[in-house]
Amino acid sequence: KRLTRQLLFGKECELLKEGRVATAQALGGTGALRLGFELLRIGSNLSNESETKLVVYCSEPTWPNHQKVAHDGTRGNVEIRTYRYYDKEKKCFDFEGMLEDLNAAPKNSIILLHLCAHNPTGYDPSTEEWRKIANSMKANQLFPFFDNAYQGFCSGSLETDSFPLHIFLNSGFDEMMISCSYSKSLGLYNERCGALHVVTKSMSEAEAATSTLKSIIRPMYSNPPSNGASIAVALLSDKELKRQWEKELVQMSERIKSMRIMLQDSLEKHDPKGSWKHITAQAGMFSYTGLRKEHVALLRSKFHIYMTDSG
Repeated sequence: KRLTRQLLFGKECELLKEGRVATAQALGGTGALRLGFELLRIGSNLSNESETKLVVYCSEPTWPNHQKVAHDGTRGNVEIRTYRYYDKEKKCFDFEGMLEDLNAAPKNSIILLHLCAHNPTGYDPSTEEWRKIANSMKANQLFPFFDNAYQGFCSGSLETDSFPLHIFLNSGFDEMMISCSYSKSLGLYNERCGALHVVTKSMSEAEAATSTLKSIIRPMYSNPPSNGASIAVALLSDKELKRQWEKELVQMSERIKSMRIMLQDSLEKHDPKGSWKHITAQAGMFSYTGLRKEHVALLRSKFHIYMTDSG
């Protein structure tokens, strides 16, 4: 727990010194999301008979599993809404649309945010845009729930990829959740290695959250597998191994960036009148090419190049 907290928040984070973060090892990032929504349901005193529902906002588009996990984690006591994120016509991040939707969201709504390397668009807000998003959510009393699936895998820097979280902490948020996954950054997909972090107002609240998380975990899967966690501990606690890993994160992220550049160059060569700058404006493993469904179908049938219908 100590190592995964430090990786996300930093060793000198005041929250950790004050004991205000509850952490539970989870079955990957998906399991961490599930735990988080279960905890939110219990904290809101919702049952199957409740008329009141949690309001959860997901980006449009988002990882397809988000809405399903939110629904099951709250046992159906949820109203899932979306906030604008991607402008299909301009092929860019729709910051104004997102901000407008956040400003219109009801008080205490849960806003599911991608910490970095947005899945599936590849677009992340800029530093200044993150500040405005945090200010809007603070002013409207909205609850941040970060999905941190690609820390270090986006920019190559663990610190750079976690900066949106610190913007929120510095904006005065004293309660939030962060689901973390080691599936991509440590290559532990099959080991189901992840964690849920719950930021609370006090040490006593963190202790209470930890107790509730244990009560959720016990009948669900009792305890998480140890193999993946042991690998993560061995790497994060050894300075040389951690240094090698951070170097490899840089290499991997740089490789993805170079692939984007080559793809953009090739597309511009064959379609000089078109605009393909959005390919390199995106980051991480995912990309929206701007191709339409009929283009995708042609690539699939004639050239055996495969991608989702959304492009």
